[in-house]
Amino acid sequence: MTPASDMRPTQTRPPKRRQRTGQAGSRGPRSARQRRCAARFAAVQALYQAEMTGASLASVIHEYCKHRLQPGLADSSSDSLGPADPDTFTNAVQSAGRHREQIARAIERRLKDGWTADRLDPVLRASLRAAGGELAAGTAAAAEILRDYTDLARAFGGGQREIGFTNALLEAIAADLREVGQERHE
Repeated sequence: MTPASDMRPTQTRPPKRRQRTGQAGSRGPRSARQRRCAARFAAVQALYQAEMTGASLASVIHEYCKHRLQPGLADSSSDSLGPADPDTFTNAVQSAGRHREQIARAIERRLKDGWTADRLDPVLRASLRAAGGELAAGTAAAAEILRDYTDLARAFGGGQREIGFTNALLEAIAADLREVGQERHE
């Protein structure tokens, strides 16, 4: 199994947010919002790792919760993401697995004819799956989810065209998955 630290997504960091006056600095405790953003970054990495290595989502979740999301590791380990919300992380990854087919259909409905999700860049695919998982679960505001995953596209080195594509695709997926969620509740 290839260590996750050797894979492309682990070589970047979550997007930095501008701090407001009076907010704790980068060395201080993270806000709940920053912890959710770090968790979403980790979810993309975990889904990428699972896809590239064939590892089960359960084993990847266990690895991340035990070794990568711990608050004290941020300064001492390049593999650590620092403090991230484990509930947001776990929910995104588990829900992406649980709703994999619905998410894939929502993605493919929005692609050009003849394109499948398999043709997308694997990091983008992991990001769309993580966002789709959260949207399908309905445990966070869609606007926050869309903003964070669009910011992650930027953090993973996407140009304006890729970021715009990601944002448009996420908005369309969100609409499709909201319809699925409403049907489930009726």
